[in-house]
Amino acid sequence: MDRGESVVVLDRMLQTGRLDDLMSNGKITAQEADVTDLNSLESIIRGNGIERIIHTAAILPP
Repeated sequence: MDRGESVVVLDRMLQTGRLDDLMSNGKITAQEADVTDLNSLESIIRGNGIERIIHTAAILPP
């Protein structure tokens, strides 16, 4: 984001409460979808011009 890029967060059971402060700058948006739903993933990737994906499902929040 320091380079002017945006972030799209994807979660199958989205709860934006934890992200509200981060999303207030307009550089982070959130989408609700399941990674096993290829049609949803393709739509989100194309619709947001996503060039890179970082999968963080194994990282548990404190």
